[in-house]
Amino acid sequence: MKINHLEIITPVIRIENVREWQKTVDLLVRADNTIINVELNKFFYKRLYYRNFTYMTAVYQTYMKRVIDDDNELPAFIQLNLNSNLPKRYKYEDYDYEVCDKVKEDNMVNNINLISFDIDKVTKKYYNKGNQKALEDASRYAKYLIMLNLTGEELQNY
Repeated sequence: MKINHLEIITPVIRIENVREWQKTVDLLVRADNTIINVELNKFFYKRLYYRNFTYMTAVYQTYMKRVIDDDNELPAFIQLNLNSNLPKRYKYEDYDYEVCDKVKEDNMVNNINLISFDIDKVTKKYYNKGNQKALEDASRYAKYLIMLNLTGEELQNY
């Protein structure tokens, strides 16, 4: 993704009911006409993806209210989940979801994309405690994901 303008933004997400989940944004970025909500998840639990999806819809609602009735191009929204400690049933290092009709293969809403990375799998694939060749072969995104999983000492030697 080529980016001309990058801006870290502070969301305006109101939680009316104190019994609702508390929302602390890990990172919210505007990259040109794309809003990217990054969630770092260190531990997995049964409702993790439901919680992250509600965060995405809160961001979506906040920004779409401003542009839904005008004729400008709609912004794209990406929910980027960076996960550790996923159950074994998650077999791949990345997952990419959209809001679509599976049968007709038609997007109902074409400006939302949910992407999840399993940091542990990326780390296992590309980082083997000093295997420099594997690390050199890692893509740029993989190197950043690996850095999220390193200890302070390992990070200094990276």
